[in-house]
Amino acid sequence: MKERYKTLSAVMLMLIRQNNGTEEILLQKRKNTGYMDGYWDYSASRTC
Repeated sequence: MKERYKTLSAVMLMLIRQNNGTEEILLQKRKNTGYMDGYWDYSASRTC
């Protein structure tokens, strides 16, 4: 059967921790990716 539609899905994991009564979202700074280097982002992975 011919594949007519292909949808790519993204799943993001957001890590939140509590530190001295405050919540912190853990991010990583993009580096050496060639796309939006220097910006903060969630950790992500893509498989096809």
